[in-house]
Amino acid sequence: MPLPNIPSVELQAGFLLIALFLGVWWTYAVGRAYASGTDTRWSTPKAMVALGIFVLWGVFLFGVSQQEWAHQFDTFPPPGLRVFLGLLLATVVIAFSPIGRRLATGLPMILLVGFQVFRLPTEWLIHQAANAGIAPMEMTFQGRNFDIVTAVLALVLFFALRRGAVSVKLLMGWNILGLLLLLNVVATGIMAMPHPLQVLHTNPANVWVTYFPFILLPGVMVCSALLGHLLVFRALAAQRKH
Repeated sequence: MPLPNIPSVELQAGFLLIALFLGVWWTYAVGRAYASGTDTRWSTPKAMVALGIFVLWGVFLFGVSQQEWAHQFDTFPPPGLRVFLGLLLATVVIAFSPIGRRLATGLPMILLVGFQVFRLPTEWLIHQAANAGIAPMEMTFQGRNFDIVTAVLALVLFFALRRGAVSVKLLMGWNILGLLLLLNVVATGIMAMPHPLQVLHTNPANVWVTYFPFILLPGVMVCSALLGHLLVFRALAAQRKH
């Protein structure tokens, strides 16, 4: 299915910029988490590996978006959704791998929480896409998407962590809420796709996330948010053991 409207250059650039920010963030995060020995602030080899993986991840998504089968919705789950679910599974595997353990224990909590503020401009861009007639309004904060709450609270917690310690219960509560709101967004997006089991009959249907650069929304931004929440869970668990 084609896009209902032609997206503006500014809208496309916005999604690309957020994806670029996340690439820089994960490169920095891995480099810092693996710092050791005399290189106490940065591990260049590990950071370059992370950057390479992120680039390949993005190239893969671009390649998928160029395939005709990625925009077909006559089966359930549609091919594009299968790719997305596979990336979510890969994200979970990374979070609970030795790499995830290193990220969870090697990064300060203020960074693990604070980076989730990227969801603020992401939500704004989704809203702009809906106003342009590309995305369904149900996927915005005017519809069924309350993910902006997670971002606002992440900003509040960031400044609270700068001033001192924040209770484990508060961090855990925010993290659980953020994960649930993220899953709600994913479920809304799936229900709004025009597959045979479509639940939300939106106008337009949710097909835009199979086109580049909007495929970066589920493929990079949602996966990054999920990885961030899972790392916070691991970090909090590690703190309890000490």
